[in-house]
Amino acid sequence: QIDVMINGKVVTSYCHKHELTKPILYPVKTLSGIIVNRGYPFEEIEGESDDHPHHTGMFFTYDRVNNDGFWANTTTPPQIKHVQVTEISGGDEKGTLSTVMNWVGISGKTLLEEKRTMVFYSDENEYAIDFTITLTAKDTAVVFEDTKEGMFAIRVAHWLKEREGTGKYLNSEGGETARNVWGRRAEWVLLEGEKDGGKA
Repeated sequence: QIDVMINGKVVTSYCHKHELTKPILYPVKTLSGIIVNRGYPFEEIEGESDDHPHHTGMFFTYDRVNNDGFWANTTTPPQIKHVQVTEISGGDEKGTLSTVMNWVGISGKTLLEEKRTMVFYSDENEYAIDFTITLTAKDTAVVFEDTKEGMFAIRVAHWLKEREGTGKYLNSEGGETARNVWGRRAEWVLLEGEKDGGKA
């Protein structure tokens, strides 16, 4: 894994262990150290759900790529395999991590090459992660089938739920509540909540 540090503290880690079905950012913390993602299946935290073990950290993937399911799989294949780091750099206001991955189907054949750049910007009060992702078909035509399972996600911590937590969901189109935000087109989506007296 590669740790991302801001002001001497780890805010997240890029994890690409062999047993993972896809590279992820885990855990994801605020600058004050509040963890905003669910711990399961890596950690058991009281009160957290243990459904959908494929929801791990912050991730990018898609179900039904040439009929191979890259979304809900908890074992490999298929797998998005980390190949190499092409850039890693830090600085006072931003750091960059660029990687190459292969989307390997059930047959063992690489369907897609993914080139990803993650730029981490920070100041005294907040930080942002800017993702640029390019997918290139390798050696065969690739079809992304129609599915609701994709593409960019984070499974949030239990305390960010609406009913049993403090979570509030909003989007650029005026949508409020998870029901009115989920699956809707928008320029941005906002999730905020409170934990241990701190806001995230």
